[in-house]
Amino acid sequence: MELPARLRTERGLTVVTVSHELHLIAAHTDTVHLLETGRVTTRGVTAELVPGA
Repeated sequence: MELPARLRTERGLTVVTVSHELHLIAAHTDTVHLLETGRVTTRGVTAELVPGA
């Protein structure tokens, strides 16, 4: 996760990460889209949506 974070900061890129590991998502993202059966059900600020963020 270091390389995407560095590229995001240095080059102003948007990084899309797909994971079932919510603790990683909470540690490395600002916003999140939560999916259920392949469809976005919720989106918003990670700290508000992911427990323990």
